[in-house]
Amino acid sequence: MDGFSLDGILAELRPRLLGRYLRRVALIAEHLLSIEISGEREARLLLDTSRGAACISFVLREAVRRLADESSVSGKQRHALLSFRKHVEGRRIDALTRIAGERIIELTAGDMRLAMRASGSLPAVTLIRGDSALATIGVGPPVCPLPAARLDREWDRIDLAELARVALSAPAGKTRTRAILSACPLLGSALAAHVGGTLSSLHDLRERLRKTRPALSSSCSLEECRDVDLTASDAVILLPALVEESGRCLRPADSWLEASAVALEMKRRGRRFARRRGDALKAARRMIQRLDQLRIHLDQDLSGLADPTALRLQAEALLAWSGQPRVDDDVALIPDPRREGVLLRVAMDRRFSAPQNANRLYDRARRIERARERIERRIVETRSALVRARRAEARVLNAQNLADLGDAVSPQRPAATAQAGGGMRRYLTSRGLLLIVGRGARENSRLTFEAARPDDYWLHVRDAAGAHVILRDSDKRAGPQDLREAAAAAAFFSALRGAANVDVHVTRRKHLRAASARGRVRIAHSETLRVVPSNPDDCLRRA
Repeated sequence: MDGFSLDGILAELRPRLLGRYLRRVALIAEHLLSIEISGEREARLLLDTSRGAACISFVLREAVRRLADESSVSGKQRHALLSFRKHVEGRRIDALTRIAGERIIELTAGDMRLAMRASGSLPAVTLIRGDSALATIGVGPPVCPLPAARLDREWDRIDLAELARVALSAPAGKTRTRAILSACPLLGSALAAHVGGTLSSLHDLRERLRKTRPALSSSCSLEECRDVDLTASDAVILLPALVEESGRCLRPADSWLEASAVALEMKRRGRRFARRRGDALKAARRMIQRLDQLRIHLDQDLSGLADPTALRLQAEALLAWSGQPRVDDDVALIPDPRREGVLLRVAMDRRFSAPQNANRLYDRARRIERARERIERRIVETRSALVRARRAEARVLNAQNLADLGDAVSPQRPAATAQAGGGMRRYLTSRGLLLIVGRGARENSRLTFEAARPDDYWLHVRDAAGAHVILRDSDKRAGPQDLREAAAAAAFFSALRGAANVDVHVTRRKHLRAASARGRVRIAHSETLRVVPSNPDDCLRRA
C-alpha cells in the first residue's frame, strides 16, 4: 500500500479512534489482526500483514465474519497474540500517525505502541514498549527499532530530477521499480511501476497526487470477479489517483475506508481460494500416487502367484503314481499321467505320505485361486478409484470459485482398503495373511470391534500400552509363523518395544468384550507368546 492511501485512511480513522479504548484483540485469519474499539459495535479495526496485501481498514462486523478463517492461524501467531492481548487490551488510543518518509503506521496507547510496516514484501505489526519489541505478527521481521522521520523523502519535498536520474539509471521492469521505491518508498509498488522514470512523467504524477481520491484498480469488474481471478497479488489495488492502465478496470470509491475494506475482502477471498485449491490439489495428487503404487503392487502380487492348474496336475501325478517317490532336496520326479515319458518336478515334504502331499497341493491350489480372485477384485476397485481421483484432480484444476472445490478430494479408497480403516497400518505375513495394526485408542477400538471378524486373531502386549493387532484368519489357516510375526509387530508397536523379550496376548476376536474405557477390552481367555519386538516395515510387506 502506498503512503498516500495510508494518509487518506488514517485521516478518516483518527476521529473514530482517538480517545477510544482498545478492546478484544483477535487473529481472525492468517496474519489478520482484529481489534475491537470501545463505542464501535458495528465495526472492527483490521490490520492485514500478509505478503503483497498489507492493509489497515475499519470493517463492518458482517464482513469480519466473512473474512474469518482461524484454521489457518499458526501456533507461533497464536503465541504472539497472547502478548498483544496482555499489553494492549483496555488501553486508550492517544495517537495514530505515519512516520514521515516511510510506509510505517504508529498507534500509541499509553506506554505501548503498535507499529505496522505496510510495505508489500515484508509487512508486519509489532508490539513495542520503550525500545523493545514484545511480539510481532506478520510475514516480515519486527518493526523495531522504528526508523527516524525523513521529511526529505516526502512526496512534496523530494527532488523529482534526482528521482528521474535514479529511475533512468536502472533497467526497465522490476529493477527500475525497486530503484524508485528505494528513493521514494511512499509511491508504493503500483505507482512506482506506473512511473516511466522520465521527469515529465514524475511531474504529471505530482500534479495528479495534489488532490488524492480513492480508487480501486482490478483485473476485471469487481462484481464479476471469480475467486480464481483474485489469486494474483495485483488482482485488486487501492490507488490514490485515477491511473488508467490497459486491461484493467478502475472504479472510484466514496471513502478511503470503504475502498480499503473492499480491497481487503477481495484479496483475502483470493488468498483463501488459492490456499484451499493448493491443499485440494496436493491431496488429490497424493491420493493418485498412493493408488497408482497400490495398483503396481497388486499387479506384482498377481504375477507372483503360482499356477493352480500346474499344482493340481502335480497332485494328480502323486495320486496316480503307485510306487514310492524318491525325494531329493524336497523335490520328487513323478511321471506325468497325461503325457507319456514326461516327468514332473513335485515339491514334497518328507514328513507326509504321497496322498497327504497331494492334499496339501490341492489346498494350495484352492488358496491361490481365492487369492487371485481377491487380488483381481482389488485391482478393479483400485483402477476405478484411480479414475475417480484423476477426475477430482481435474475438477480442482478447473475450479473457478471456492464452492467449485466442494468435496472434490474426498478419499476415494478401494472398498477392500476402506473396510479396515484408512489410517491403520496393513501388512502381509510371510505366508500372505493380512495383518492390521491400529493407531491410538479410537482406532484400536474401531479395529477390534468393527473391522475384525469373530475368528480373526487379536494380539496385544501384556501389562503395557500398545496397539491392537488383528491377524485375518477367515480360512483358519494361520500357522505358528504367522502368529509369531503378528506378536512381534504387537510388541514393537507398544511401550515395551525396547525390551529384549515381550509377552503378548493371543486370542480369537470372539473371546473379547469392550471395556468401559475406549481402547480397552475384557479377555475371556488367551494364550501368551514371548517374542522379540520387530518392526514389520523391516521384515514384512505393506498391504
